[in-house]
Amino acid sequence: MGDLQGEERLRFRSWFVRTVEHAIEYCDESRLVVKDQAFDRLGLTDAAIAAVSRHSYLFLTDDLELHVTLLKRGVDAINFTHLQQLSWTL
Repeated sequence: MGDLQGEERLRFRSWFVRTVEHAIEYCDESRLVVKDQAFDRLGLTDAAIAAVSRHSYLFLTDDLELHVTLLKRGVDAINFTHLQQLSWTL
């Protein structure tokens, strides 16, 4: 959590706990993910992300291969590197 200290850190952690408690998590078993066509190019973690992309979320990544894969699947994805190149402040 980088530079967060004291009360700010506690507030963030409290918010994070509430968010996680209400989150719906999607996952696919690794034995299914390795059968996805993206596995050979992306490896297990990014192929799993690509697999759960069918749930229509917006993805933010700095991984070009994952970004291209998601776009090819018709998934909304933003490449963080592109944001940096535009000199946006996050």
